[in-house]
Amino acid sequence: MESTTIGKKNVLFVKTTPVEKELLDENQFVGSYGVINPSDISYTHTNEDKFQEIVIKLEEIFKSEAKIGVIFTSVNGVKSVKDFIDKIEEKKDLHEKLIGIIEKHSCVVGKKTSKVLKNHFKEPKIVSDTDMLALISMLNDNEEEFEKFIYFCGNKTAVSDKDLPEIFIKIQVYHNEPISFEKFVEDFSKQETEVNLNPDIIVFYSPSGFETFYNHFQEMKSCDDSCPLDSISLISIGKTTEKAIKSKIGRCEYTCPKPTIEHILEGVKEISNSLA
Repeated sequence: MESTTIGKKNVLFVKTTPVEKELLDENQFVGSYGVINPSDISYTHTNEDKFQEIVIKLEEIFKSEAKIGVIFTSVNGVKSVKDFIDKIEEKKDLHEKLIGIIEKHSCVVGKKTSKVLKNHFKEPKIVSDTDMLALISMLNDNEEEFEKFIYFCGNKTAVSDKDLPEIFIKIQVYHNEPISFEKFVEDFSKQETEVNLNPDIIVFYSPSGFETFYNHFQEMKSCDDSCPLDSISLISIGKTTEKAIKSKIGRCEYTCPKPTIEHILEGVKEISNSLA
C-alpha cells in the first residue's frame, strides 16, 4: 500500500487476540491492521499420555513440605489447568492440594490472565502487568519466600529455560500459539489479503509472534528481497519480546512497558514522527 499522506504510517499489530478497536481506527495512521481473527486461535489440551505424566509430576512435587507457588502467564494456561483439575476430581488428595495452592499462592502475568484466574479460582497473589521477566523480579523482591514454583505453560514460553530460576518447575499443559501465527504468515505475501500493506511499523506482542515473522521475512529476503524486515521499524510489548527481537536483528526501536492502548499509541506515534 502506498500513500502520499505526510507523517502517516502503515502499522501492523502481530497478536493472537483481537486488536483493540481504538488502535485499528486510529486516524493518525494510513492503515492499521491486526493479525489473527479470534476464530483462528486454537489450543489443545494435553493428550492422555501427557495427562498421566502431569499427574505423576504433581504428586511427586506435593510429597515435599516445601512452600509452593503457582505461575500462570496466559489465559490458556489457566483454562487448561481448570480442565485438568476437573478431570482429577477422583484423585481427592491431589485435587484438593492443587486447588488450595492455586487459590492461595498464584502469581500471573497480565490483567486478562488475572481476571480469568479470579473467575475460576480466586484473585492472584501477585500480578505483573508487563511480562515474565518483570514477574520474576517481583518474586525476588517479595518478602514471602517460596521454595518452589509450578510454572504452568504451553509449548512456547516467553522466557528460555536458562533464564528461569532453578526453583521453577515447568509443566506443559497446552499446545498453542505458533499454529496461529504460522497460518497467518502463509497468507501474508498474497496480493489479495488486506494485510499485504508493506508496513512501516510492526508491533509485536510476543516472542513467538516475532520469531514466526522473522523466519518468514528471512525466506522472502532470500527469494527476492521484496519485504526485508530490516527496513521496518519494530515495537515490542514488554522486555521479553524486546529480547527476542534484539537476539535476531540487534535492534528494537521502541519497547512498551505495558500492553495498554496509551503506551502502544505513544510508541507508534514516536516512531512515526522519527520516520516523517
